Amino acid sequence: MDRAVLAVCEEQRNLRHLGHGEIFPLADGAALVGHRGWADGRAGLGDQTDVRSPDHKKIVDLSGISKRALFGKMAELGRQSANYFREVLPYALQCYEHVWVATHAPPFTWAAFYDGKPCGGKWLPHYVNMSAGGTIRGISKAIPKSRLSVLCGHTHSAANLSASDKVRVIVGEARKKWPQMQKVFEVSWATAAVRRDGGAR
Repeated sequence: MDRAVLAVCEEQRNLRHLGHGEIFPLADGAALVGHRGWADGRAGLGDQTDVRSPDHKKIVDLSGISKRALFGKMAELGRQSANYFREVLPYALQCYEHVWVATHAPPFTWAAFYDGKPCGGKWLPHYVNMSAGGTIRGISKAIPKSRLSVLCGHTHSAANLSASDKVRVIVGEARKKWPQMQKVFEVSWATAAVRRDGGAR
């Protein structure tokens, strides 16, 4: 998965593959961080669900493996994103008042909808990354003046909800084979990314 995304980003120089320690300044007091954040299989019925996401048939890393192996892989991917945010977010929030977090699956169960309705327990394991959600919420509580806006998708059903007065989750809407532009946020772009060591990229 990562190799394919990296290849596209190499060809299209205006694209960036997030998840390598970047903290992109967007404007005074605001920055962007991100990680792929796949669903981790923990939400809803967890590995007791009797459904399997159609995505798993199309993603090479997840296809053709047993249910046990699949949920093990999903849990591993969830831990990776949680560990990443645990490393990057505190530093970003020390430098910027408002941090935008780009990820794939919604990090909270209450932000996961399908066809405008809350996802049921059978589907939630495939639609939510609870590992990332727990980390994001914990960090926001630990840093008094933090403000986080989480941008995600995956469920194809729009949502714009608050986890607290510090954390907002915005889920993009899309139809199969018909991607669409989401809300446009106007910011003054900086020309360089900041690494956790304080250097520029």
